Parts: sequence; structure tokens; C-alpha cells
Amino acid sequence: MKFKIGKALLIASTLLAASSQASVARLTMAAAPGEYDFISGGKLVDNVYSSNDPLLYWSFASFTNSHGTAAAPATDYISFIFLLNTPRATDDKYAMLDFSTRELGMPLTAGVTYTNAERAVFPSAGHPGLSVSYDHRACNRLTGGFTINQLSFKSGAIDMFDASFNQSCDGGALMNGTLYYNASLTALPANNVPEPGSLALLGLGIAGLGIARRRKQAR
Repeated sequence: MKFKIGKALLIASTLLAASSQASVARLTMAAAPGEYDFISGGKLVDNVYSSNDPLLYWSFASFTNSHGTAAAPATDYISFIFLLNTPRATDDKYAMLDFSTRELGMPLTAGVTYTNAERAVFPSAGHPGLSVSYDHRACNRLTGGFTINQLSFKSGAIDMFDASFNQSCDGGALMNGTLYYNASLTALPANNVPEPGSLALLGLGIAGLGIARRRKQAR
């Protein structure tokens, strides 16, 4: 079952503190040509959330410091929330993304691809967690995978995060995407993430790694 995230919940959540530090993020998502994905709404999503943008209402990155120390954090759960314009706007580009290795018993690690992901809030034992919601739409059940390209911390907070992911919502079409976040910048660096046209290739690459891993385990 697919569902929509209520406006009331979003407005209540904004009563927490919005991030006031400099930051920039880019989120891209797309289903394969001719296919409809519930989360992307069948459209190409390519959004930039910059603290220099006067319309930016919220840019929030949080993590659970489960495997590290205050001086050297390491996490098994990262969450991002972005909101452009006010919650009552017609198109507020609201996005929420969760990445987790909690049920793997290890921290999220740069350079690693995680396959056979399930919904991040309650994945099964041995499965990574993933959840990508957009425009107040979310999945009840999902499958997918993701690759952490970069992950670093600074002063006890996430400084840089770069990931590619794919997600199928309730057995629907596969959606591929990327997320780049940098807490030290307000403008995107050149070539920070793959172009939207290459998202399908990223999805096929992750799927291929999953197939190869399953074949190896079956031997």
C-alpha cells in the first residue's frame, strides 16, 4: 500500500529547529522511460536545496552515532529532510531520505554497495534499510539498494554525503536516484553527482551487483 505523508505531520515536525548552517544538497530521481514510479510521480526530479535560496524552508541532516565517538562519529542510520518553500505551498519539493545498516550490525561505509534493502524503519534482520519519500508520497513496502560514495563528519555533524540508490515502491517500477549533501558549501561543485540521464545505468549497476552477490552466496 502506498500512502501520502500528511501536511499536519510535516508542519508539526518543522517546530523543531531548522538547520541554520550553510549547506547545499542535490536530489535526482527518475523511473525508466515510459514507466511510472509512485514516489517520483513519473517525472524527472532534479532539485537543489541551498541555504542561499531564500525559499529554502528546511534542510536537515541527522544521524545516530552508533559505532563511533563524539570525536570520530560512525553511524548505522542517516536521515535527510528537505523542504523548499512553505509546507502549504503547491510544490514544496518536500523530500525525506533514510539510509540504514542497523540490521547489518555495522556502520554505513563509503565505497560499499548495499543490496536487498527494505523499508528503513523496520527492515528484516540481515537487510539494509532505505526509504525515499517525495512530494508527501511514501511507500509502505519497498525493495532496493544503495551505494555510499562519500560520507564524512565535521564537528559532530554530517559534513558530506554522496549516494546513489534505487527503489521499487510496493512492487512498482524501479526508481533510480542520487543524493549529494555538503554542509560546508552553499553552491554545488562541478560534476558532484551523475547527470539524471545516467540514473538508469546506476540502477542496473546496483541490481547487477546484487545478482552477483546472490550467485556467490549460492555456491
